[in-house]
Amino acid sequence: MSKEVKDFTNLLPVPQDIQQSQFLQIADGMEIDPTALLRRLHDINITDLDVTIDESKVVIIAFGSMGSRNETGAAAEMLTGLVGYDWANAIKRCETVAKRRLTTNLLGYGYKHTLEETVNSAAAFAATEPAVPETPGPVNNAPATVLVANHPIIELKDIVMTMPNGSSVPVVTEAVLTAIHKEGQQLDVQAIPQTEAPITTLPPAPPKSQGGFFDEEPLPTPPGQAVQPEQVKAAEVIPPQPATLGTPAAPAVGVAPEPVPVQDIKIEPQTGNIPTQVQYRGYTTRCTKLVRDVLPKAGKGADALLQPYLRRVFGTTEFQKVNVLAWEEALAALEAAPTAKDLAIILNGGKPFTGK
Repeated sequence: MSKEVKDFTNLLPVPQDIQQSQFLQIADGMEIDPTALLRRLHDINITDLDVTIDESKVVIIAFGSMGSRNETGAAAEMLTGLVGYDWANAIKRCETVAKRRLTTNLLGYGYKHTLEETVNSAAAFAATEPAVPETPGPVNNAPATVLVANHPIIELKDIVMTMPNGSSVPVVTEAVLTAIHKEGQQLDVQAIPQTEAPITTLPPAPPKSQGGFFDEEPLPTPPGQAVQPEQVKAAEVIPPQPATLGTPAAPAVGVAPEPVPVQDIKIEPQTGNIPTQVQYRGYTTRCTKLVRDVLPKAGKGADALLQPYLRRVFGTTEFQKVNVLAWEEALAALEAAPTAKDLAIILNGGKPFTGK
């Protein structure tokens, strides 16, 4: 461990039960993340992680806050061609970069990843700039000439249109149009008869209950009188009369056809639907916890068993189209495993996992 790293780790108090040799062993096995120390020193909280994993990439967005300020940090890693331990490391590396970006954004350090491509704006501008000839052309040193307008200025009121019969009609200006409009409004007001009653708004309809459209209360029935059912009178069918010349034929009146019965609408249960974006984010977070926290305890390479297992169970590689019920059953069975080795046996098809 270098002197700079030792000085940096002195920012945090080391408990007495952790000896220096144990601390060195931990430091040799993993990289010390200085942004984790910065989050503790400046009280930065990571509130949520948005994880999106598909066949080619993983995108993680970290949400956090420092006091009353909220910020995000995004990271992405390519998964094409990665399997096993490399695939799991890419997901963990993407999560670390997202948290690091969130921390530096909140502190204003301007962190930039080493794999980011930078564009030289000056070079790009120079490439598009047209070439300037080395030998300049002749310079015109003659004084500028000012042209004075000799024609008379014509105003709008001077413009006159000539009709075909020779009569002249002046151009209608905006002031003339405004006067005509006001005169028309006065004529409209004078044309209204004084005997007309003022227009009043209709009284509001009585409120209905939440039951439906046909739940009005019936009229009260006098005591001692039974309620008579309504008698429906059949419609009379008038045969069509033969049309004669000069007399329009009367339309035939028939009985209205019976209404088509309303068919029941089948609604699938919510558990059989495709998960929403929030639900799918929760499933990917649970899978990440199994890969990162549980499966490494079962041996090297155990974290690479989860993705092939989900492909076998779901029968597809498009995990976003798997319904909610299948996701819940699969993850509940995996999370119910008592130990990491039992989980590895389930993912390995019931066979003991010896490690790679």
